Amino acid sequence: MHSYRRNTGFSILELMIVVAIVGIMVVIGVPSMQSFIKNSCLSTGTSNLVVSLSLARSESIKRRATVSLFASNAAGNNEWGSGWAVFLDADNDGTLDAGETTLRAITLDCTQTTIDETGNRTSFRFTSGGTVDQSGQFDICDDRAGETGRQINLSNSGRASNNSKYGGCA
Repeated sequence: MHSYRRNTGFSILELMIVVAIVGIMVVIGVPSMQSFIKNSCLSTGTSNLVVSLSLARSESIKRRATVSLFASNAAGNNEWGSGWAVFLDADNDGTLDAGETTLRAITLDCTQTTIDETGNRTSFRFTSGGTVDQSGQFDICDDRAGETGRQINLSNSGRASNNSKYGGCA
């Protein structure tokens, strides 16, 4: 008496169906993932800048000293896109010099996100009263057009406000 065992492996047809289903899921999922990553980069850049502006303002009031925000590697239409520093500005010149105390340094890793100060300013000085030397406006964009960008407005009083439906990105 012979006993027959049934094969328990996959047939080539079953394997090809699974590969086709996985391929379809990847084709559908990749564009959504790219959009998710770009939105995350915009949100991260905006949040980091608003928090840094608020930190500079509050530290200038708390310490009764000038605190500045300075773009790390200012270049072209992306003055603030690679990062910035918040520091105690001992000589009130708006630039980070040796010996000045850095309170916070931000480095951004999203290469497709640009942060442009519309007046091409690379520094803002907050006085001991929390006011800023000059108002400013930051446009935070990526390679998509339309209302995907963000905008931060810095008033003379030193307060930052965020517009998350900014449509000025080209």
